[in-house]
Amino acid sequence: MNAPRFSCRLFLLICLLSTMANSQEANESQGVDIERERARIQTEQLSVQARFDSESAACYLRFAVNDCVGQQRSVRRERLDDLRRQQVALNQMERALRAQQQLQRIREKCSLIDCFAQFVGFADWLLTAWLRQPKVRV
Repeated sequence: MNAPRFSCRLFLLICLLSTMANSQEANESQGVDIERERARIQTEQLSVQARFDSESAACYLRFAVNDCVGQQRSVRRERLDDLRRQQVALNQMERALRAQQQLQRIREKCSLIDCFAQFVGFADWLLTAWLRQPKVRV
C-alpha cells in the first residue's frame, strides 16, 4: 500500500514543480524590461527638471524674464507630458501583464486540479488492481 502513496506524492510534486517553474520564468522575463523602462523615464524626468532649472536661472539674466521663463515652462510641460504618456502606457502594459499572470495562475490551478483528478483515477485503478491480486498466504 506504500507504493501507491509514494507514486501519488511523486506525481503531484512533479505537476506542482512544473507549473511553478513556468510561471517564474514568465515573471522574470517581463519584470526586467518594465523596471528598466520605469528607471529610464524617471531619469529623463529628472533631466528635464534640471535643464528647466538651469535655463530658467539663465532667464533672470535677460531683460524679458517673464517671457523667457514662460517659454521654458512650455518646453518643460511638453517634455514632461510626453514622458507622462510613456509612463501611462508602461503602467497599462504592467497591468495587462499582471492580469495575464493572474489568468495563468488560475489556469495552472485548474490544470493542477485536472492533473490531480487524473492521478486520483490512476490511483483508483492501481488500488483496484492491487486488491484484485491473489493473496498469498504463508
